[in-house]
Amino acid sequence: MKENRCAACGVIKLNRELLKFVSLSTGEFALDFKQTMPLKGVYVCAEKKCIKKAADKRLFDKAFGFEVDTGGVDSVLRHVKDVYERYVYTLLRNGIGGGKVVSSAQLKDTNIMSCAKYALISGDIGSDNKSKILHLCGKYNIEYCFFKTKNDYYKNVEGKYRAAYFVLKNSLAGKIKNTVDTLRQINNGSA
Repeated sequence: MKENRCAACGVIKLNRELLKFVSLSTGEFALDFKQTMPLKGVYVCAEKKCIKKAADKRLFDKAFGFEVDTGGVDSVLRHVKDVYERYVYTLLRNGIGGGKVVSSAQLKDTNIMSCAKYALISGDIGSDNKSKILHLCGKYNIEYCFFKTKNDYYKNVEGKYRAAYFVLKNSLAGKIKNTVDTLRQINNGSA
């Protein structure tokens, strides 16, 4: 396993525990989400304080050896959050097409619910739906988190307003959970 040092705090971690930022030929930066770009990278802990320090202290400029247009701390944080959220939506969309993810429209199917491994629940869900979904999560021992809004799901996943999505496959549930957990770290506790 490859390791690198966080440019902000100096702690050495496995690459998968760090964010890799690269400089594009346009002078802008980008998050190399899968860490596969063959470009020089700056590694930063997936924590808000390290991302802020890297942007505030212009550590990207120092690491790349030239001025990088990050747009400031808020822009860097927004970029990272956008990339992680898009990845969650991509996993959901692909899972729906492959039968690995089902929407809350299928809550009454006990066979499906007994297979669910993880649930993403809309952050703006109504209290009636919330209590039903949380009851089912408890009954079937499904780990869950509240994530974004029904409108975000509408725009990015399926084109229908859904209260929740249930992930049926362990590998996909693990990817989504890890991504949401990283988003929580970046957001200081909330997905």
